[in-house]
Amino acid sequence: MVYYDRWFPHDANASRDPKIRALIAEFGWEAYGWFWDILEQLHNTPTHSIAWDQKYVKISMASEFRTTVERLSTVVERMLNDLQLLYLENGSLRSKGMDRHIENASNKKAQASAAGKASAEKRAESKKEANDRSTTVEQPMSDRSTPVQRKSSEKEEKEEKERKRGGRARTVSSIPPAIEDIQKYAEGLRDGVYPIESQYRANAVSQVSKFFDNYTANGWKVNKNPMKDWQATYRNWLRREKDFGQNKLETPKTASVPTYQPQPRRQQRQPEAVPMF
Repeated sequence: MVYYDRWFPHDANASRDPKIRALIAEFGWEAYGWFWDILEQLHNTPTHSIAWDQKYVKISMASEFRTTVERLSTVVERMLNDLQLLYLENGSLRSKGMDRHIENASNKKAQASAAGKASAEKRAESKKEANDRSTTVEQPMSDRSTPVQRKSSEKEEKEEKERKRGGRARTVSSIPPAIEDIQKYAEGLRDGVYPIESQYRANAVSQVSKFFDNYTANGWKVNKNPMKDWQATYRNWLRREKDFGQNKLETPKTASVPTYQPQPRRQQRQPEAVPMF
């Protein structure tokens, strides 16, 4: 956002302007400073003018500039008449360059305000259209559901009630499995109820806790992917343990925290400069 009311342009070559050179040649560099102080006052006053016909204004300004009222009046008269750096309107000092700057700034503000209002209205309209589309009347699920859907819904309600009672709605193949299910499956492998190579049966039960703790710690994932079949994974676990002794407890990896790098500050876009002369 550009704050037009906080600044006005000071051309880099302002001191080389012929009118300014003439002012400096006659009254010195202090007159140049007075000129820019007057412009600042014009910019900051609500009317963008200075009541030059009021004697107290001249006295106050002369005191600030550490000069006499007579010398200040002489310098300002030269700015008004010969150099035309300033002008009088109803007894008040004004600057044509400052008038142009204020007008340009006001236009820019009006354009920005209109654009913001149009954008807000467009967002509101889009939101209203989205809400209208989402409020269409729908039939109750019980009236239009198929027998299969009703059965599925009843199953979900049953599982929800089970969870509310503190139970666990699951099947033997659910993931994550209960350690009791793993224990029973391991006993079945040992006793030949479930198929696995004979050399792995003896070790089937002893690996239950280690297997359960390992995959509980890593979120029941295999190579960073969600586990699909814990029974097959357990059989492979037994094979690796027996043949290679490769099963080691995995600890979840802590995500690295990126080092904060401050971004370069975006420079504010400045409006087009308006000459002060």
